[in-house]
Amino acid sequence: MNQFLITASRHWKPILALNVLILLIAFPAALFTKKTWEAGAKLILPSTPTDLNLNLGDLGNLGGNEGLVFSQQLDSRQVLASIVLSDDSLQQVLAIDPESDSFSRLSEYKDLFSVKTDTSSTVISLTSQASSPEIARQRLSNLINVFQKRLDDLRRTDASRRSQFIQQDLQEVEQNLATAEQALVSFQEKSNLIDGDIQTKELVISLNALRVSEAQLIAQLESSKAEVKALAKRLGKTPQQSVQILRLSDSPEYQGIQNKLSEVKVEMAAAQSQFADNHPQVQKLLAEQNELLQRQQEYIGQTPSITRARDRSIGQNYASLIERLILAETESQALQQQVAQLQTQIKQLNQQLRGIPSDQVRLADLKRKYNLAESVYNGLIAQVQASRVNAFSLYPNVQVLDQPLINPKAVGPGLKPIALGALLASLFGSAAIILFLDKRRPLLTQDDLDSTGLPVMGQIVHHRVHTKIDQALVTEFGFQHLASTVSMAPLVNRYLMISSATRGEGKTTVILGLANALLALGFRVLVVDADFYQSKLTKSLGYQRQEILEAGLQPLKVLPSLDLLAPQPKAQETMEFVAHGTLEQLLAVVQSKGQYDYILVDTPPIESANETVLMAQFLINVLLVVWPTVSDRSSFLESLEKLKQQQAKIWGLVINGIEGVKGDSQERPNEVKGE
Repeated sequence: MNQFLITASRHWKPILALNVLILLIAFPAALFTKKTWEAGAKLILPSTPTDLNLNLGDLGNLGGNEGLVFSQQLDSRQVLASIVLSDDSLQQVLAIDPESDSFSRLSEYKDLFSVKTDTSSTVISLTSQASSPEIARQRLSNLINVFQKRLDDLRRTDASRRSQFIQQDLQEVEQNLATAEQALVSFQEKSNLIDGDIQTKELVISLNALRVSEAQLIAQLESSKAEVKALAKRLGKTPQQSVQILRLSDSPEYQGIQNKLSEVKVEMAAAQSQFADNHPQVQKLLAEQNELLQRQQEYIGQTPSITRARDRSIGQNYASLIERLILAETESQALQQQVAQLQTQIKQLNQQLRGIPSDQVRLADLKRKYNLAESVYNGLIAQVQASRVNAFSLYPNVQVLDQPLINPKAVGPGLKPIALGALLASLFGSAAIILFLDKRRPLLTQDDLDSTGLPVMGQIVHHRVHTKIDQALVTEFGFQHLASTVSMAPLVNRYLMISSATRGEGKTTVILGLANALLALGFRVLVVDADFYQSKLTKSLGYQRQEILEAGLQPLKVLPSLDLLAPQPKAQETMEFVAHGTLEQLLAVVQSKGQYDYILVDTPPIESANETVLMAQFLINVLLVVWPTVSDRSSFLESLEKLKQQQAKIWGLVINGIEGVKGDSQERPNEVKGE
């Protein structure tokens, strides 16, 4: 907090200017503020149900309990709020307003009204302001009347425009609906696709059943082929040779039975893939198959042959084996045909299954187009039957819930809000200025001093001096320790240049205190006022600056062992006085005559005068005075850089502003007044 106050004291001028500006703004505002009266009213949107109950498909619904509802809804309250404060409505209200001449622009008049919608209900709140209660109430009543009339005009305009185009639109939409329906029906008849998902599922089931039947038939076929192969090997005859032996190949009746048996077996396999074994159709085919097999065996058994005698090498009736071989071959051929037919059916089902996705996409697109056309058609039919309902849905019949009422208390800024606002503006504005300016020119801190690596030669207690310092100051404010440090240091030419980065850091006070302390130690001291612009050292000792003569310059006697040298070059020649070595020669002459133990030189601040860095070249030893809570960091660092560039020897630092043990005051400059 103390640091903040110190920073504020550095920037008191802009802070004062800000507060004066705030006062100049707040005072007229409080003096000339007029009272404003406010009137308020509430409107409500009643429900507007209709007897219609029509589905508009993707576009929404027209229901008897909900009115017209669209898929992408608009908030009717926001639409109405926009209509209330529309330029057209306000122009009509302004035309009949008793204070219409007071408003040069419609936007100014619009600022007197406000509209708010309740998110949890259909209530709309209106307010208006005026210079008197009666005008505020009348102004709000006029707005409500104009608003309701405006809604009536919008409804009539909307209904009229709809009726102009509805017949032409209806014919066009009806034709589009018929076209979409015809395209959908034609595609369904062509593709035989009703529901893609269901048909896909049925095809997969049928395909799996056919594949199971195929596997079974292939197994039976392999078994039958094995039996034929075994019988043929045993008889030494092929099935064709056996048929020739029995002379069956020439019998049309036998060939008819064999062909019919193959057809029945194929039908049997197809029926078993779709139905259970106890299904009537399966049972019927099974009975027909058994009958044909029996007839085939009877025909073979009745066929005359010379080979019916027993073949002893075979060990059984030779004709019987031939009959079995023929029957097995017949069974094998029938199974082969069944497998081929099943494979054909499986291939057809696979092709049909692969074609379903593209057909399904096409069917879905046609259905979407049909549904959209149907929705548009239904929507136009609904408009034909309920055009007035549509108009009321867009622009509802708003009813007055609360008539305009006057707020008994005047609104607008009063004295207390203005005073509070001015106070807050002053506090926050002052803080902002302090922070901004302190950021641009921050104070010097102890950390900044530590980072330089320069030794601290002394610390001076906080105090103020207006006249030359007496001996009491030496012991009470820390100059005795500084004098001891100086006396033990090997100073080149016994010169000690005492300066600071900026004014107000206490360099002149340090010279006076150090001079008195050195006198107390028994040294002979010469103090030199080289600050040609301020001359605070000379003035504090009660003398005037000395004009430089050709015969030289004699020091002024201040005390028995303390002399003052205060040369006064011409105003235009101060830089030449230092740069050409005149000051250096003058000090050398005075030193040779006076034989001083120490020559303390008070220079201008480094930041404000270029002569100071030139003096550092021949004075060599530089003692910088800093005040951490007053000195400017940037100026201090820039001053160090300038001295280093001139290769000056910065002998050390004197820290000013240390708190004294006697409760010294917190006054700012620890120096001669003005330093």
